[in-house]
Amino acid sequence: MINKEQIAHDLALVYLNNRFGPEITSDFEVYSFEADDVRSRGSVDTERLPELMTVATKQVPTGEKTRWLKNPVTKTVEDGYEIDPIFLNMIQVYQQAYNRILLLLN
Repeated sequence: MINKEQIAHDLALVYLNNRFGPEITSDFEVYSFEADDVRSRGSVDTERLPELMTVATKQVPTGEKTRWLKNPVTKTVEDGYEIDPIFLNMIQVYQQAYNRILLLLN
């Protein structure tokens, strides 16, 4: 027999998959002038999570100023990975979902 903790874990993963899985948006039109003349057009867009090793960047001031520009000069520096904040959120959501499901199973 499967224990409650394993069931809670599995259901929490299903929840995470549905919450953080790819989002699909579409726009379709289908029309027909005659029974044998059906036409359509449309598009499908899928948004996915960033790749694991995609580096996040940010702009930081260098301390320099130019004569013609009033704004300080900035440069691009690495700032971790794009996926890290999403992973941190997923861990928190997993813990909340697991605890809630386990509570419901008891």
